[in-house]
Amino acid sequence: MKLYVWNTPYHIDYGSTCLYAIASSEDEARKIAENANVSKYGYEPRGIAPIKLDRPPDRVHDLPYAEVYQWSE
Repeated sequence: MKLYVWNTPYHIDYGSTCLYAIASSEDEARKIAENANVSKYGYEPRGIAPIKLDRPPDRVHDLPYAEVYQWSE
């Protein structure tokens, strides 16, 4: 299993987007992404925009994996 990460898989007017999928292959990760729930300022089932992954993932990591972000306004 690996962690597949796509930066900016679709556009929003404020901020940016990121898509994470845990799968055994990139093809499986893409299938997961097509049916993923999307969060935009809270939870919205099935998302806000079509997800088009017309490029390879920006990052692929072996599991287990951890990443830390600091966010402030």
